[in-house]
Amino acid sequence: MNEESIIRINHFQDEKRIQEIKMLTKEKKRKDYEGEFNLFKKWCSLNHYAIDFFGAEKYLLHEVEVKGVRLNTMNRKVAALRFYLAEIQGHIESEVFSESVQAMRDLYNFEPYLEKKGINPVTFAMQKEEALSLIEKFNTDKPEDIRIYAICLVNLITANRPSEMIRLRLKDFDFSRREVAVKLIKQKILHRKRLTVEALFAVQRYISSFKLAPDDYFVGKLDKWGNYSSIQINANTYRQNIKKWINVAPYTLRKTQITSMHRNKADLATIARQSGHKSVQTISEHYIKLDSTDLDDYI
Repeated sequence: MNEESIIRINHFQDEKRIQEIKMLTKEKKRKDYEGEFNLFKKWCSLNHYAIDFFGAEKYLLHEVEVKGVRLNTMNRKVAALRFYLAEIQGHIESEVFSESVQAMRDLYNFEPYLEKKGINPVTFAMQKEEALSLIEKFNTDKPEDIRIYAICLVNLITANRPSEMIRLRLKDFDFSRREVAVKLIKQKILHRKRLTVEALFAVQRYISSFKLAPDDYFVGKLDKWGNYSSIQINANTYRQNIKKWINVAPYTLRKTQITSMHRNKADLATIARQSGHKSVQTISEHYIKLDSTDLDDYI
């Protein structure tokens, strides 16, 4: 086989691999955006709109003005609608739709939308003992409580973001090493976080109670009859669930764990290993704030 033939074969193999990567990327996007697109389809059905870019424009306006979604949520909905309508269903995006989306984004620069522009809601750090007491009330023998207890405790100990919690599967937990492998969305890496013995025991009780399989989602979904489904819920639903269960936001649990580690004299690098922060500067600027009680320890 001459050199020219080898080059042609290599080019063919490279092109084939590129196409495979494109297909994998497209399939991942399809799965990631499926929930958002289903919400749109349901809204169109209830309000008698066609499932196209005109219906998408009306749906987004409703989400922004009636439901008051945050800017990052609106942007995710736009991405989901564009992907499904254009790449899956073959609709051509109109200039009017693009202009409407930009106009809705511009709304977040003005009151009363300005407060919804931030990526995360305003949260606070509480005493870790207080957070644990809120979670502890679910430490019962009821299956629903066993699930809530495990989810909330893992969220607190790992300082996970909502986007990380909803992606956890049972196979990500390593009981022998007392760790859980967490997919960090922003950094696009798999990061191992430590767990307490109590958290691992809670996860084991949860697995046993619902007879969960390794590929099942850790959070998943529970219907009103208490039946578990291995479904990746969206981050907003997860936030609402945590708020309903313990009356605090998931980011409060995250900030609480980070602050608690700092008060227990952990250095910033150690805190970053558990929280998954890429920059220790982010921790010092946005999470750790000395209050008068902290100052008393040093004066």
